[in-house]
Amino acid sequence: MRDQELSTAQRGTFAIAGIVPAAGASLRMGCDKRRLSLGERTILETTVANLADGGCEPVVVVLEPRSPCANLALLHRPGISVLCLDQESPSMLASICAGLRVVESCAPAVAVMPGDCPLITPDLMRLILRAYCDLRPLLFVPTFLGQQGHPRIIAREVFADVHSMPESHRFSTIFQLRPTDVLYLETGEEAVVMDCDTERDYAALLAYRATGKAW
Repeated sequence: MRDQELSTAQRGTFAIAGIVPAAGASLRMGCDKRRLSLGERTILETTVANLADGGCEPVVVVLEPRSPCANLALLHRPGISVLCLDQESPSMLASICAGLRVVESCAPAVAVMPGDCPLITPDLMRLILRAYCDLRPLLFVPTFLGQQGHPRIIAREVFADVHSMPESHRFSTIFQLRPTDVLYLETGEEAVVMDCDTERDYAALLAYRATGKAW
């Protein structure tokens, strides 16, 4: 996606871009968790759709080379861009930095959402983004009962610091390095801390969906 296209999409608004790092190997799951079904969509498609429908623009999905997810139909909607890396990503931080390079010239802030967090509905996403836009902290973390969740939002002023971190570090390290710049928002919603690393996690996502809270 070209910088000119991003600028046009965001002109006149405080648009928060979205990055979905999804280039991992799903080792703990034992299968490609991104393509597991969650209703009519896969986990990855649901995560991306929630981010986009909740107000992030544009949304960049970072995938590994020759990813089987690259052809998922929803990832080719307007406003969503797929970035397939040239080589395997050494870490989630490296994937995030790759996505950041696509949008950083025009995005005042970026919401980072791992590809296995499908329960944060567009309505909840809008509330999170609205809270961020009202307060404009450098770093922003939604929480549930004090537990840190997603999406995590970083302001433009922090982009360079993220790029400068060693690839061996976790993305969350930036929040530890700048504790006075972090705003934590208690959402009261368990969805912000639910992901899918194991079969038990997947069962929990399905059970949560069955309650109707996520749809």
